[in-house]
Amino acid sequence: MSVAKTWTAAGSAVLGLVVGLAPAPAAQAAPRPGVPATLRLSSGPYAGFDLCGGGAPTATTSGPALAATPTAPGGGSPPGTPYPTVGATFEVARPGAAAFLRQDVRPFNGFTLLYEVPAGTLADGGYRWRLRAVDRGVASAWSAWCDFEVRT
Repeated sequence: MSVAKTWTAAGSAVLGLVVGLAPAPAAQAAPRPGVPATLRLSSGPYAGFDLCGGGAPTATTSGPALAATPTAPGGGSPPGTPYPTVGATFEVARPGAAAFLRQDVRPFNGFTLLYEVPAGTLADGGYRWRLRAVDRGVASAWSAWCDFEVRT
């Protein structure tokens, strides 16, 4: 009988050691952010924004501002919902070509994803841009391309 108790005690010690070596539960990963919506383009701080999707907006500057609205994981957002940890990756390309400009931007104000193309970067002609949201290292899918024209 003492042998059984010894084995049971030894078995418990081994089990305790195995449980103690088990990895801790993984930290909760950040959810995948929603695909940005309401893509828009502006020629300057007082020019307002032209929405993408209803024809190609026109920029009258070689460095337009590109903006979109972050959305909840899975899409959609109640109006006025901030996403203060969401930044973005923007891409700019010529129609039918691969992106020649790619820029990561930090969170701006929680309500807008914004990239101001440096002045002098774009010559007159046709372009397209898209973006994806990035929240704590987790990226959304890419938005649809937004075609636009530059006419300086």
